[in-house]
Amino acid sequence: MQLGNWRLDADWGHLAFATVIAGITWWYFQDVTGTSMNRNNIILVYPLSLMILGLYGVTLIKSIRIHRTAGDADTTKPEPDPAVAAEDDEPQTNEQEQSLFDMVRALILLLMLGGFVFSYNIIGLDVATFVFIALSLVLLGYRRWWFVLVYALVFTVFVIGGARFLLSYPMPTLFL
Repeated sequence: MQLGNWRLDADWGHLAFATVIAGITWWYFQDVTGTSMNRNNIILVYPLSLMILGLYGVTLIKSIRIHRTAGDADTTKPEPDPAVAAEDDEPQTNEQEQSLFDMVRALILLLMLGGFVFSYNIIGLDVATFVFIALSLVLLGYRRWWFVLVYALVFTVFVIGGARFLLSYPMPTLFL
């Protein structure tokens, strides 16, 4: 879209999809707050809705690009250097191809998540969370064992403690 000396470019498909998600989120947020303002009913909806709407704002800002066009200014362009022109022939992308190792690692992580969900009732949410986080860090390449153990322990205590404080649901735990 051209507005005088300014050109507006946008990733319209991405922006439309994000707008649909933001609209559904806003509708759900309004529905929940209109139904009940009880803390137990809104404890997860408020933060998640605000996060999604904030991310939509960032997406909106990042998706729209405004450029100044040459307009009536000097439209003569210098002759391009042939060496530079040859380098610019290939399109620049930020996407990287996924290797077979990356795809297998993602599949293993997905299976571990399923194992976490099915095992926390048996071994306790605290132990299952600790094991899942520790194994995930190792799978993603962390090799310092002290960091893996400390991070998994702190994350587990924070998540279990926060969940116990915020939710009135009795969670099966082994230690915490």
